Amino acid sequence: MKIIPAIDLLDGKVVRLFQGKKELSTVYSKDPVSVAQQWIDAGADLLHIVDLSASFGDKDNTEIISKIAGLGVDIEVGGGIRYTDTADKLIDSGVSRIILGTKAMDSKFLTSLLEKYKDKVAVSVDAQNGKVMTHGWQSSTELDYLVFIKDLVSKGVKWIVYTDISKDGTLEGPSIEQMKKMGFILGTHFILSGGVGTLEDLRLVQKELPFVYGAIVGKSLYEKTLDLKQAIALFK
Repeated sequence: MKIIPAIDLLDGKVVRLFQGKKELSTVYSKDPVSVAQQWIDAGADLLHIVDLSASFGDKDNTEIISKIAGLGVDIEVGGGIRYTDTADKLIDSGVSRIILGTKAMDSKFLTSLLEKYKDKVAVSVDAQNGKVMTHGWQSSTELDYLVFIKDLVSKGVKWIVYTDISKDGTLEGPSIEQMKKMGFILGTHFILSGGVGTLEDLRLVQKELPFVYGAIVGKSLYEKTLDLKQAIALFK
């Protein structure tokens, strides 16, 4: 199981939100590139970057993302990818995988990117109480998360990043039971996000969700409840 450090960017700073709320943000660094290098030095070979500014419709952090890509590590990037030229710009800057959010519900857009970039396209499935949330987690739908995932896989999506919004930023442990229901869905890679606080949480994921490719860790690193180097060594 791959341990994937998260770097959330808002106005050029590294932040963490609580349950996706912009007004509940904590700034951890004003130097995202040095944070990325810190995680690389600890052994990370994949970084999960969310451009919150772009997601909220503000100025994006593409320049910073390009600098991080230049460090020679694989990075996956989500947040505000609503146009083909945005996806092109990120891929051209060295991003290994782009992550679509709300825009993945646009079948024409999703299909066109899958045809162009194939397995370099991932979709973020963000749910609350089992229902898909959209528009930076601000809007609720009546769409069941499993129905949505099956539809994405049928369209050829090879990477799913699943977040239980109620767990995000809480350090209360991941949503094991909801993810267990994905175990029978074949043909895609699953990455878990939200709630991981300790090594025990990661051990539980590995035990209960053996099909999961990787787990994203964010707040636990910044709050120092989890040591990245130790986690990577343990689950490599």
